[in-house]
Amino acid sequence: EERQRLLQQATKAMRELSRVIEAHLEPSVAKAVASKRPGHIAFLTACLRWPDLTQAAGYVQGFPIIGEIPSSGLFRQLLPAGERDLGHTPEDEFFGQAAITAINELESRKPSRDAEAIWNCVSATVEKGTASEPRTRDFFDSLYGVGKWRPMPTLLVTQGCGKQRVINDGRAGGHNDWSEMLETIFTISVDILATAAFTILDEVRKTWTDLVQDAPLTQLSAAMPEWAELSFGLDDIPDAYNGVPVWPPHARANIISLWCPERSQWMYVARQGLGFVLTSAVPTFCRSPALAVAAARRIRGAVTGAYYDDCPAIETVAEAGTGQLSLQGILRFTGTDSSEEKSVIPAPSRVFLGTACQLGTAVSEGRVEFSPKTITISKIRDGCCVRSTRALPPSEANTDGLGRF
Repeated sequence: EERQRLLQQATKAMRELSRVIEAHLEPSVAKAVASKRPGHIAFLTACLRWPDLTQAAGYVQGFPIIGEIPSSGLFRQLLPAGERDLGHTPEDEFFGQAAITAINELESRKPSRDAEAIWNCVSATVEKGTASEPRTRDFFDSLYGVGKWRPMPTLLVTQGCGKQRVINDGRAGGHNDWSEMLETIFTISVDILATAAFTILDEVRKTWTDLVQDAPLTQLSAAMPEWAELSFGLDDIPDAYNGVPVWPPHARANIISLWCPERSQWMYVARQGLGFVLTSAVPTFCRSPALAVAAARRIRGAVTGAYYDDCPAIETVAEAGTGQLSLQGILRFTGTDSSEEKSVIPAPSRVFLGTACQLGTAVSEGRVEFSPKTITISKIRDGCCVRSTRALPPSEANTDGLGRF
């Protein structure tokens, strides 16, 4: 409670700073950052002596999406800065005649069968204010100049839950080829639950019992207090990539193409946030949850992690959800609310990253259990039945990875 009170005092102290920052944001950056608090991000960076010193500035100035993408100092380094060189700048060859050719080729294609669904999804994004109204090619030629802007194609992906997501294809648009990455992310997986369970229970053993770590399981289980039973909750960061602003000089590369069913022509939308399949998008976005997780651990004592925008919080039943609330509090402090719709309160058994995870066996049986979801087992069984009667083409057999199973 004392540390939460100190964070609230820091928020009050930085109100004027936040107003000044907000007043001086570029319009495109302001639309993307929405409720983000760059000053608070800088505050946590200083408090934690965090190595990523430029993230707060990025939420003021925007982040680059092509050319050399600066290293945050957080993730796995690919090569030291300066050792890789594109040999040219995007302004030389990414734009110009290459951009004109790319747009001509795009507009010569037939619209996909998902064109109407893509249009509807993008229209919903436009209504949220994180993208411009659809415009014609002539509009952007007039705005930036012929050959001085370059769009990304779009495609539609339907997730296992039925939700449709529009992909801004930086690979097909050539954007990824013109991005020089100095680092690549590393992240958690479901095994964080087992690691956290062992760490928490071993601390309970050392504090509440006189048993050694390799004592018989029956003794360890019997000595554990009832409140040491484990559970975990889950939080999701909504509109993850949409909330990361693009550096205004790169706005002319942050445009997507889509087919307008009503006008039967190609239209273009300027995005304020990052595109989903941009090479630079993932490491740029992941800097934010990485800082939030570090702050939740070191300031609030939460046992948590981040898999991109999914954040589990592991705790004992005695904590009554305070671990998850601690993470949510840090996210709010930086101006990022977790999704109310996708937030899952702590319980011994939850589904995380598509895997059924059971912490309820940690104390009694000395293990954490992982298994496929029931629906996954059903899909695999049905797929095996189909494969036993006829051969499927690879594209169909490998849908959602079940064919490889």
